[in-house]
Amino acid sequence: MRGWTVSITIQEAGRTVLSETALTLPARLIRDGDSGAVALIDGAGTAHPLAQSRFDVSRQHMTLSTEADGTLLIADQSTNGVFVSQQNSARLIGKGNTMAIPAQLQVALDTVGFDIRVQSVPPRAPRADSNLHAEVRLGGKLHRVALDRAPLVVAHGALSNGFGYDRHGDLQGIIAALGNRSALVIAPDGAGQMHVFATADLGVRLNRRQIGQSQPEPVAHGTLLTFQGGHLHLMKAGADRQLACVNDACLMLNEYKPGQNCVYCGTRLGDAHTRFIG
Repeated sequence: MRGWTVSITIQEAGRTVLSETALTLPARLIRDGDSGAVALIDGAGTAHPLAQSRFDVSRQHMTLSTEADGTLLIADQSTNGVFVSQQNSARLIGKGNTMAIPAQLQVALDTVGFDIRVQSVPPRAPRADSNLHAEVRLGGKLHRVALDRAPLVVAHGALSNGFGYDRHGDLQGIIAALGNRSALVIAPDGAGQMHVFATADLGVRLNRRQIGQSQPEPVAHGTLLTFQGGHLHLMKAGADRQLACVNDACLMLNEYKPGQNCVYCGTRLGDAHTRFIG
């Protein structure tokens, strides 16, 4: 997972010279000693030009960085000063000093005619590289959801949205957004690994094993989830097709072999009632 970044907008004399931009850190405001060209250099070494012939900007003017918890650090290295606007007043940081701003709090800076709005931005949970899809049967209807593109939430007997998470949201963020609502959730954790979370009233079983109350469990290719009102098969996209057992007390997936019985319960597979998954 990449580290904290900053979101920054810069204006000069009321003119936007850097629209809202996400920058890797540390980011440095600098001036070329010969031409007077001013630029913001991000942590990847990319230069974002801001102005020309501005010799009131120091060669090393200001540095933005963050601590591990997201606290924004503003280091003043300038001769003419970096000011932080707070409650209708401006506070000089002072050359050689660093000011700490709480994580994700937007702060306004003023330095030699540049008006800067900046805040730290937390690391994003990595997109789950699961390449999984889910086949969900609810109320007799079959739904397929690609889990490498969106989390899956089942609530009130239906696939649900609108719980305040973005479509690459992490598991803990979705759980927090759900509050005390009853639901089953499949989403990546902070490391990008797919997990299922379910409230106790759904009675969810994972591969026929009762899962812990409100306790996330890892899931992967071949997982079966059964719950009040439906069931769900989890498959790796592009995997060989498998047979879903027709025994409602089983429903487990089997590798396709003509004329076989379910390896879990012994039910005959391969007849007209058998469903292929994948």
